[in-house]
Amino acid sequence: MAIVSYYIRKLIELKVTFRNDAGAVTDPTSPTLAIHKPDGTITTYVHPTDTALMKDSTGVYHVNYIPTMRGTHKWEAYGTGAVYTGEMAAFNVLTID
Repeated sequence: MAIVSYYIRKLIELKVTFRNDAGAVTDPTSPTLAIHKPDGTITTYVHPTDTALMKDSTGVYHVNYIPTMRGTHKWEAYGTGAVYTGEMAAFNVLTID
């Protein structure tokens, strides 16, 4: 999978679809999305505690993220209960030099 690049301070929608073992779109008990920044810090969002992790429909959630740091960012989504696994991906953030 190719890593997508975005410019710094531009809104990015990180969207995840949770599926159970049979492949059906399902809500986890506690959906979580964690963003790993290039400096090693991790920002974690847990629905419904963190309103930044928004539910779009059954099993589909997103975070609107504005990167403020150049480099490779990684994110992962996971849950508990009915669905444990979600998705993970990476993207580059560029600056205009």
